[in-house]
Amino acid sequence: MSNSGVWPVNPKPQTIANPIGSINLEVPEVPRNPAPGHIRLDQSNAHQVIAGGPFSSLKVLMSKNDYWHKFIVLDGAMKDGPHVMRLIMTASIPNNLIPVLYQQEGNNTFFLARNCSGAIEKLCYSMLLLADPQGELITLQIVLGFTPVNSVKLNMQDNFSKTLQRRFEPSNRSLDLSEFHSDPQLAKIVYCPLSQPKTLYYILALAKKAFSNILELNLSHNDIEDIKSLDLFSNSPLRYLDLRYNQISDIDQLTSLQRVALVSLWLDRNPVCAKYGSEDSYVKVHQSPSSALESKTQTGLWAGYRLIVDGVVIGPIGFRRNHRNYMVKPSQNELVNDFIQHYFSLYDGDIRKKMQVVMLCRLQEYMTESRNLRKLSDYTKSYNLLQHGQDRILEALCKLPPTQHDVYSFTVDVPFQTDNALLINICGVFRETKATQTQPVRAFNRTFILLRMGEGEYQVTNEMVHISNATTEQNTKTFLHPLTSIPSVPTIASTADRVLTESEKAQMTQMFSQITEMNYLWSRKCLAEAYWDVKDGLITFVELYKLRRIPPEAFSKDEDSNKS
Repeated sequence: MSNSGVWPVNPKPQTIANPIGSINLEVPEVPRNPAPGHIRLDQSNAHQVIAGGPFSSLKVLMSKNDYWHKFIVLDGAMKDGPHVMRLIMTASIPNNLIPVLYQQEGNNTFFLARNCSGAIEKLCYSMLLLADPQGELITLQIVLGFTPVNSVKLNMQDNFSKTLQRRFEPSNRSLDLSEFHSDPQLAKIVYCPLSQPKTLYYILALAKKAFSNILELNLSHNDIEDIKSLDLFSNSPLRYLDLRYNQISDIDQLTSLQRVALVSLWLDRNPVCAKYGSEDSYVKVHQSPSSALESKTQTGLWAGYRLIVDGVVIGPIGFRRNHRNYMVKPSQNELVNDFIQHYFSLYDGDIRKKMQVVMLCRLQEYMTESRNLRKLSDYTKSYNLLQHGQDRILEALCKLPPTQHDVYSFTVDVPFQTDNALLINICGVFRETKATQTQPVRAFNRTFILLRMGEGEYQVTNEMVHISNATTEQNTKTFLHPLTSIPSVPTIASTADRVLTESEKAQMTQMFSQITEMNYLWSRKCLAEAYWDVKDGLITFVELYKLRRIPPEAFSKDEDSNKS
């Protein structure tokens, strides 16, 4: 949305929308009945795997490399297959587990695997039960010695090679490995997530051997955390690397690329991007003598290199650079970040949820509070719907549904700033967190005008918000990263548990005052009546506020001059 100049960026590594379809993979059939001598593991006998010695019948059967074992997910037909597979593979780390031929069988799903005795033993330590972060419990059963290897013939290397050939575009020498685990043909045969370091290394080694002249490599949307395998491309022709939408959390991991003569690297939507809100913050950190990137610059290995971090282009000296976020005064970046954190923590937090009086479900219903002149039939509403004063503004905000904003989607511009005022524009997406099956994703554009009221204190004097339905791209490319939850009010022991010191009471009062915007004296009074239980105090505050039983002097800052 904003830039400090024009710098033509070379085309990004292309995503092959229609991969070559002439190469098809054959999916072998799985025998319906287990082989004689098989053993079924479930919660009743999983402990025997742990307790048994290396020569027990269970461990001997587990270790047979000439048999496929069958992993059954009970009620798996009702669950997201790739999500369940990721949970199972994560629970098996650091042991090898390569699931093949994942398919449905009645209400259950299953896959086959071999050479995986270590993974089976580790799963048995959790009694074949996996805790799903989404709140469900995944129950497994494993049929040891389900069928001989020769009854299900799979040439995995051949399948991988054909898939790579289908995803390689010779005209621009680009290899598209984005969402590799979801490849429509390969996924029917094997679950192959590149987030597993050993799998990534194997696929990249196979690709480098098959195509020695790869110029562009797309590894986006793979949840990759470890990129050490990219060292395979040292001294190769590779020039363009797309690592967007992965889980790279530390910029120092890029040291794996020191011997790769890249021209452009895309890192958008990785957790590492949250550490660098602007180009200035990135450069400030990595121009230190201890920086791996700086040392690489000093050796000339970064000559002509452009690093694109969350929309920010870092390039050769002398070029003008595009910015995803623009600050007219970069020195005030901390102030802007503090405001965004404070505002959206409150907006998405429990306080507004408890005070909401209307639950919306359609975008059209936002129009009841809208001053959009293109939509108004009664132009008097353009003035009547202009909210003035703390009470009316808070009431209007609380009519909007509960939300969760995707901070990774934010674009922030501060085009105007003086010593006493600044204008902040924020674009991004949020979802309505209602207790319904669908949680619609909306796009927003909020503009704030802040005035300086005193040392370190600013007041929002004007806010304008525009809300629309999210685009198709926004719907598919947001909420892909785990979001840091909004800090909840700390649980502090009440006087029934222990006696609080005066210093602790003062800290609690100050925090309570910041949350409720009541002055110090009234915040202390409310906490004292709640026996210094912050949660009970907030519940009481919300109930009284809704009933308009809190007097105006509770919000008068003049009273703070008399606080003890």
